[in-house]
Amino acid sequence: MANNDLDEHRRRWEVQRNWDALKLFFECFKYFTALTTATAVALLVLALYRDLDLSSPLAESGVGALAGALLLSLIGMVYLIVRALAPTSVEFSSTGIAMLMLLIAILFFAGLVAVVGDATGLFFI
Repeated sequence: MANNDLDEHRRRWEVQRNWDALKLFFECFKYFTALTTATAVALLVLALYRDLDLSSPLAESGVGALAGALLLSLIGMVYLIVRALAPTSVEFSSTGIAMLMLLIAILFFAGLVAVVGDATGLFFI
């Protein structure tokens, strides 16, 4: 009898840990989405007021990288919502989600460096 109580307690602890990890990953995706959206809006406003030229291939690829980061952030959020609504369990691969977050961070910073570097003349292409 005590063994069943211990197994039930361990299972509840693992479910709670998975829920906490899921919420943490969702918050990270939410902040990546907000940060990328704010950066893209700022770049578009600067481009509309002709303060920033986005016509070079480097600037265009930077904007593309920012768009990719935004798209992957939204996909990550939708994936976590679907996993949370799954009736079976909330178990998920935290390694895959962490890799997705790393890819988003790399795309975001690469896009930002490309656009800012092109605007300041840091890169000569």
